[in-house]
Amino acid sequence: MKPALSSFLFILLSLFTCSACRELCARALKIPIDDVHRLVSVLAGKGTELMTLGPGFRRRIPSGTVAKWHNFSTIQRGAEYCLSYEELPGQEFCDDYDDSLYIDSYPETKFNLEPAHMISGYSYHYLLRLGFTLHDSPRKLLWQPGERAKGLELTLWGYGYNTITFNKTDSQLHYDLNFQRVSGDASCVVTSASLDVSRACRNNQEGIDSVIVEGVDDNGTPTPSYFSLGCDEDKGWKTVTTPIPGNNSTGLAVQLTMAVMCGIIFVLLLKAVFRLKSEVSKFC
Repeated sequence: MKPALSSFLFILLSLFTCSACRELCARALKIPIDDVHRLVSVLAGKGTELMTLGPGFRRRIPSGTVAKWHNFSTIQRGAEYCLSYEELPGQEFCDDYDDSLYIDSYPETKFNLEPAHMISGYSYHYLLRLGFTLHDSPRKLLWQPGERAKGLELTLWGYGYNTITFNKTDSQLHYDLNFQRVSGDASCVVTSASLDVSRACRNNQEGIDSVIVEGVDDNGTPTPSYFSLGCDEDKGWKTVTTPIPGNNSTGLAVQLTMAVMCGIIFVLLLKAVFRLKSEVSKFC
């Protein structure tokens, strides 16, 4: 009975976590545009506004009275980098020099995008830049350097800003950092068991309210890395619903992908139930 029960539990776990692994709560994302087709949804409205910058595209999305998901799609076509936006169906914006999509949110909001991979239950997203707000409770950031990344550039924002670069080591593949607004229990906004972050704690920490992280190469030029940062459940993110795509190509692609995934999970779940029933009947 153990194999059937294990399969049943694994499928149930996958069913409940497949949507959560896509979630990312942040102030800003910068996503590289290459030959991988990427979809990203971001929640705006009801007090949240966005600024989006991409190839041939610049758009401010003002805060409205109703929260709404905005869906974007990116792809490289030959020498051009291209972007589609669901609110402008049938249009594709391209140029040959802007190879990223940048989305800035005020205040912090929820993003939904496919992770590059998962390690030990953590979802890693392939990003050029990640910005997020400090909270009273700690936020855990995991960094896996990209192929060309030699260090992590950390910018602390408050009344001013302070930028520090931490070099990776050859002996370590993953790094963990914890961020928290300075309070009576925390004297520095960042702590880490895998990086020496003491240089970040030398200046006044009280005014720091947000953080930007980027992977950089030997010349200090930003290069993609893998980041894992969840949503702070204490801030009420669990109440935010999953994005509902519209009728354009971006929305249909997401909808079809989710339908196929759910269908596969349902079939596997049925098989596991019948297997479990068969195993139980042997003992009756």
